[in-house]
Amino acid sequence: MISKAAFDAEFHAAALGVGGLSDARDAVYTPPATVDDPTPVGVPARVFVGRRTGTLGDYRQKSVAALTVTYLRADVTPVPGGRVAFDSETWVNVEELEESADGLVSDDSVSVWAVRRG
Repeated sequence: MISKAAFDAEFHAAALGVGGLSDARDAVYTPPATVDDPTPVGVPARVFVGRRTGTLGDYRQKSVAALTVTYLRADVTPVPGGRVAFDSETWVNVEELEESADGLVSDDSVSVWAVRRG
């Protein structure tokens, strides 16, 4: 019997291999520098990218874009301040979320993050 975490990990990894998934990306994840490792090296990571727009203001007069990055935990253990690069852009992890805009949920197999440009 396969565990739920193992099934989720295999499912997400297989989904990244399916052609036509516009939100699936090969990326490079670099953890933040620390005293013990002042020059961390980036490692390959598979991610799902979620893009959405929302509105701000009392009258919803300002439109804003939001981006989430969902990491496969089999590849990396993301932390605040970690950087992910894909499509010639770099993003910085701000906060781990319970769920992405696309409905992916942080669990034992994936980790969903709100990011900012970096």
